[in-house]
Amino acid sequence: TPSKRMRMMTSSLAATSSGSFLVSKVKITSAQPILPLLEHVPHHLPEPDWTLLKAPITTPSFYQSNSQLLQRVEELTINLDLAKQHLDARKETEEANNAQLVIQDITLQKMNQTLHAKENKKKSKRTKLFTGGLGRHLTHVETITTVRANEEARVLEKNQKEQRQKDREAKKAQKEKAEREWKDTVEAYAVTVKEWEDECKRLMMERVLKKNLPKKPARPVKPKVPKTLQIPNVEAGPSREPQESDD
Repeated sequence: TPSKRMRMMTSSLAATSSGSFLVSKVKITSAQPILPLLEHVPHHLPEPDWTLLKAPITTPSFYQSNSQLLQRVEELTINLDLAKQHLDARKETEEANNAQLVIQDITLQKMNQTLHAKENKKKSKRTKLFTGGLGRHLTHVETITTVRANEEARVLEKNQKEQRQKDREAKKAQKEKAEREWKDTVEAYAVTVKEWEDECKRLMMERVLKKNLPKKPARPVKPKVPKTLQIPNVEAGPSREPQESDD
């Protein structure tokens, strides 16, 4: 089966030094060699004698002796074996090409994972004060502004994280509450239907016409839980204007 072949190929790659990184969770680096394409040299097989297909068949007007027929059968058998060898060689070439395509696909996936990890690096939470490479006074207005801006950004990020956690908990609680209410509604509807059935049976025993029987209670519709909750925006608070100090 295809899944079994994939497991066999994965185990074979894991056992090699040049292909084990393809099936591991380690990100690919420039130190990892890219597997080169293998040149599959075709087998040098003689071509079958296709002219035998055009030879006339024995008919009343075209007679062939027993020895001629035996010779023709032998030639057809030999050329049929050659044709089978050609098919086997083409099958091996196709399998090798497909295996190389699979390895190339795995290599590209590993490269894509490395690029994705590089493009989505976590931002450093450390404050960079001297980004220009020049010395500065720690009491300079630009330094104070940078420090305060980073502090406010950290506070805002913390508040937003806490608010997201509260939103998730509130959404979960709202969903559980809606499920409980819906369960109670379904149970109450089942009781109402049972009472309606009993009432219909009683009326039918009293020979009440079917058209005069009470209608079946309407099935309740499950309410939809709102996807978003109205949560007020969380801000870090009013920012303070830095005061210049004498250097």
